[in-house]
Amino acid sequence: MLKKDIKDIALSSPKLAFQYYSLGGELTPEIKNKIKESSYYTYEYFEYYNLDKEMYSGINNVRDITLLLTNGFSVKKDFFKAILKQDYLVYNNVDSLNTFKDCLTKYKEKHREYANEVDKILLKEFKY
Repeated sequence: MLKKDIKDIALSSPKLAFQYYSLGGELTPEIKNKIKESSYYTYEYFEYYNLDKEMYSGINNVRDITLLLTNGFSVKKDFFKAILKQDYLVYNNVDSLNTFKDCLTKYKEKHREYANEVDKILLKEFKY
């Protein structure tokens, strides 16, 4: 009974869902979906656990995407495709927008195998 109550509480916010899993709770589809409601906690999940392909759709803040690309995460084409599927990306300020653009451009130069996907993101977001 108590375990069910704790899980119900965890499902009330992305932060609590992430903490629930971090403290040993089961990573159910409901918990994953709740974590994905926050780009920040999706990034935290990637950083502390793994780059789970099912979670890619939860990251839409350019700051979090930039952190993934600059902190040595081994992203694949599916990651960029998930970014392209986002209805919108969240920019905290003009600096984060410029940093994101620079990051994508550098990433494309370093990882030519993703150039097509990165170009599509640049075109969509910046009419580049």
